[in-house]
Amino acid sequence: NEHKKHGREIKLGEVVLIGSDNVKCTDWPLGFVIELLLVKDGVTRLVRLRTSKGELLRPVQRIFPLEVSSSWFKDCQKETTHENANNEVSSESFRSDTAPVTLKTKSGRTVKKPLKLDL
Repeated sequence: NEHKKHGREIKLGEVVLIGSDNVKCTDWPLGFVIELLLVKDGVTRLVRLRTSKGELLRPVQRIFPLEVSSSWFKDCQKETTHENANNEVSSESFRSDTAPVTLKTKSGRTVKKPLKLDL
């Protein structure tokens, strides 16, 4: 198996890139592994994936797991939502009673905020 050579097996619930020959690798879609399909010899050769556009069956050779596991990603999301709930900051703490600072460019010109059309 290609992924066993590199020390990385695809697991159920993992987020992966779905490779394609006619699309640049920066444009490959993301998928979520929902099923590993085994053949008679017990080796995974096909993977069922859930994408934003539906479900796909793809061979293991065209699946590239992300370096970050989905369980680690879920744990990070839980931590950030928990921290955000505990660290509510009032908008008054950001207000400053001092005069606004004028920004200058390297050449010494004053930076003016552009006027935008208010419709």
